[in-house]
Amino acid sequence: MNFNDWFSDVWGYEPFPWQSRLSELEEWPAAIAVPTGCGKTAVIDVWLWRWLEGRANRRCWYIVDRRVLVDAAFERASHLIRESGADVDVLRLRGGVFDERPLLSPSRPAVICSTVDQFGSRLLFRGYGVGRSGRVLEAALAGVDSLVVIDEAHLSEPLNETITSAVSLGADIRLSPMTATPRCAEGEILNLNESDLGHPILASRLHAQKIAHLVTGSLAQHAEQLRKSGAQSIAVWCNTVDEAIENAKKLRQIGETVLFTGRQREFDRIALLKEWGPMLESNSSSESPKVFVVTTQSLEVGVDWDFDALVTECASIDALKQRFGRLDRIGKRTQTEGKIIKPPSKPKVYGDSALATWKWLTANAEKSMIDFGITSQSKWEVPLECSLPLVPPPLLLPAHLNAWVLTSETIDLDVSPWLHGEQDEQDCRICWRNDFEGDNSDWVERINAVPPAILETANVPIYSVQRAVKEPLVIWRGREDVAVRNAEDIQPGDVVILPAGSGYFELACMISEETPDISEIVEPVFRLTKERLEREGLESGVDLESVALHEILELLPEAVKERLGDSVEVRPYPDGLVLAAKQTSLSVQSGKPVSLEQHSKEVTELAQSIATDLDLPSKEVIRLAAWWHDTGKADPRFQAWLQGGFAVHKEFLAKSGQTWLQMLAARQQAAYPSGRRHEFLSAKLFSISKDACEVEDIDLALHLIESHHGWARPTYPLPSDECSPNVELTWDREHLSVRADEHVADENRLWRLIDRYGYWGLALLASVVQFADRETSRRESYGTTRIES
Repeated sequence: MNFNDWFSDVWGYEPFPWQSRLSELEEWPAAIAVPTGCGKTAVIDVWLWRWLEGRANRRCWYIVDRRVLVDAAFERASHLIRESGADVDVLRLRGGVFDERPLLSPSRPAVICSTVDQFGSRLLFRGYGVGRSGRVLEAALAGVDSLVVIDEAHLSEPLNETITSAVSLGADIRLSPMTATPRCAEGEILNLNESDLGHPILASRLHAQKIAHLVTGSLAQHAEQLRKSGAQSIAVWCNTVDEAIENAKKLRQIGETVLFTGRQREFDRIALLKEWGPMLESNSSSESPKVFVVTTQSLEVGVDWDFDALVTECASIDALKQRFGRLDRIGKRTQTEGKIIKPPSKPKVYGDSALATWKWLTANAEKSMIDFGITSQSKWEVPLECSLPLVPPPLLLPAHLNAWVLTSETIDLDVSPWLHGEQDEQDCRICWRNDFEGDNSDWVERINAVPPAILETANVPIYSVQRAVKEPLVIWRGREDVAVRNAEDIQPGDVVILPAGSGYFELACMISEETPDISEIVEPVFRLTKERLEREGLESGVDLESVALHEILELLPEAVKERLGDSVEVRPYPDGLVLAAKQTSLSVQSGKPVSLEQHSKEVTELAQSIATDLDLPSKEVIRLAAWWHDTGKADPRFQAWLQGGFAVHKEFLAKSGQTWLQMLAARQQAAYPSGRRHEFLSAKLFSISKDACEVEDIDLALHLIESHHGWARPTYPLPSDECSPNVELTWDREHLSVRADEHVADENRLWRLIDRYGYWGLALLASVVQFADRETSRRESYGTTRIES
């Protein structure tokens, strides 16, 4: 079967000529010069076809600086994989991954749809929302064996430059920017040709006329005029969020109005997409709805919505091209009209580029009209000053990577300038919670019990939060870093939790003055307190500390039980408990007890399998590291912790069968020091073994053991251990004995290994053992492995 037949089987129609040519190229092109509306997302299909033929990178990263397009690409990729039956994973990364998602094996082929922030921060070992312990694994997935396609690449020039620099420093990436106007590219560029221009479907899109009238006045006024002239669906493009809010309020007095911006909560945005998408999508079979859609840059790219007419503030020529790309998107109307409003003397956001664009438009218009159709645009010669000036990123140097690869003694160096260039405006994410009762010492515990989920958050400029919020708030930077801080402490990529209620609603573009806590709506979780039980009439006077889990579940309404499912995790919560569907496990927690030997065998088998799939030259080192990685749990205090405060099992455990609450109590009873790391004791035990004398790369083996939870780059600040007991372990018939506080100290080992394997090469090797341990623990958390007491 050739690509055309395969594509037709999946989608029921043939690919465009340029898509077929891409499938046949010897090498993936250095750039893809295709305008909007020509099926660019199908590059994912081409990658999959080439992967199945053995001619592609293991991972295809589809990146665009608009979260809505990330969603659209993810939906297409999911359908493609489902219909084709390919054994390939599909992931979506946008706005942080502080909500749980499946782990991705380093050896698995995958399509990953991502924003600029999520890919770029991972590539530079600072994954937003990942948490320190997961950064190395994520960096390996981004920086090794990856095809990186950047859609609307003219919006993401800083990331282009940073990736190019990363490749020069050892990243294994095939970069392919995709835009109608690539600025420069070394190598072959895929362009449209005569077969594309003559294609009946593409021709209607390329030749459709989109007449823009140059006018003065207000957005709402001209939107109303377009409605009176017969237009049903009308896009109203604003340059600022404040303008969008004000115009949405005005137009609501005239007719049905939807406000759609990048600052809305994901839950609210998805609701809008579900409600209006079927009616506004370009391939919709229904009549165009009668609605004003007031928006900002968030709809310029990424949403396959098709409008009858539009009115827009004048912006840079690039932005205007994108906006008119949403007008008669597939050429079914032949001719449509829009209006461009004259900018003020000092435009916001677009500044001099908007003034230069207006000057060029008026000079080239006939009777104050100009055609924004794709074919017409191809003949334009627009001065450079009509485009927003590029903001180059700082030059990526080894010194920067040396700072970012650290997981201890961390140097606070913000990666955002390398993703977006030096900018005055940087973003964080916000959500609203009812967790701000009582003393703020409880706030962190409440948020940790129910971590923020992506659907309840909104993307907001940091300055706007700092301007609006004066009281202390909770800042989330992953599970290892949650704290009560002030607004001036907010950093790019942070998640800021604010009190629910009527305050700060315009931060998330809510016209209705309401910001409710929706965490239990978007996640299968239920906060259980005495007050809530009584308020909802479930039970009166319940002693939460003594009631059994099955008794608690019986108290819940059927709808809540159904959402939580059969696998329930109990988490501590001030004055109560949290019941949630189990998604992750502690490194020492599982559904049932698991022996150290059994766990080590399963981790070793999985790590060997991954290393073989990747054809790594260090397979034996990886095998030994996986086999020894958890031997430090032989510390008698650690065993007492795993076994409920007392050593009752005949053999060492790697995982406990206790609940989270039981684990907390058992650790205190066992007196295992807070901050102690079993990985470092594991490395010490390995270092005195026979295996250490025979291993081909002792540095790598020790590093893989110490870093299997993501730390040890280069060390970890271990606490003092005044009551350190002796650790006795027989492993592979070899008896070993060390003190529990011993470890192999070598702060230069990390730098020797980076010199030998490279930044991302070493990350890949470490990710094999780390993933094997995490994935095995995940499986064990559902009770698939056990031993008898």
